[in-house]
Amino acid sequence: MRLSYISALLLAPIALASPIPSSNAISINQRDVSVSLESRTQYVSQKIKNVVNEGQKVTEMCQDYKGGVFESIKLYRQFKTCYSSVQSAEKAASQSGPMSEDESANVEAALQQLTPEFLEISKALKERKSMIQNTRYATYFATEIEKLQKNVDGLYNTCQKKVTTPHQPKIKALGSEVDAQFEIVKKELAGKSKARRSLEFELDNEEYGNLEKRFDLPDFSEFSDLSEGFSEGLEGLSGSSEGLPGLSSLEGLPIGGKKD
Repeated sequence: MRLSYISALLLAPIALASPIPSSNAISINQRDVSVSLESRTQYVSQKIKNVVNEGQKVTEMCQDYKGGVFESIKLYRQFKTCYSSVQSAEKAASQSGPMSEDESANVEAALQQLTPEFLEISKALKERKSMIQNTRYATYFATEIEKLQKNVDGLYNTCQKKVTTPHQPKIKALGSEVDAQFEIVKKELAGKSKARRSLEFELDNEEYGNLEKRFDLPDFSEFSDLSEGFSEGLEGLSGSSEGLPGLSSLEGLPIGGKKD
């Protein structure tokens, strides 16, 4: 008896150190998992709502756009901010893992709220198309639209892969609708811009020919050896924002508003 009593005393600390999990402890763990899932879908939905907010700013700026220099720079920057928020939302969705039915419904609802904003951006740009084409920024806007289109397409595709099957067709349809509108705007801005440059080139040649006939302009070919030194003296005056203080983030956006 004494031996068994001593053994029980020695084994008691081991038993206390390894308690059997109770049903209450298991339910708490399950609750923690459900909370993390809920916060995860809220995080993705919040990221999408951030895109809505940034998209609204783009829409308002497009609607008020008059073709000025500072307007163009601000709109250019807002495009960058907008598709950065799209990238952030896509990253959150890609890291979320497969979504539950409730999560899928929440994400679909967020994308339904986002889609009209992208359609409004497209509409505003089309309404300001001729004004944009009369500035030096038409090709830059077309480039920003292309970047935004690519990132938005990635967001919808990522969400489509993560949600449950019943929500995939709707999200795919929303993404296709946005992509189609962006494609129209992008082609119109880029295509018309090229046509405008071609027309301006022809007009410039015609005007120069008329001047030459009227004023009998001399031939300057004999001074061609001076062109190299002259061009060296004009370095840094290419009309670009590169090298200008405070504008290094604009990546070559030309400093100039409406074309004369």
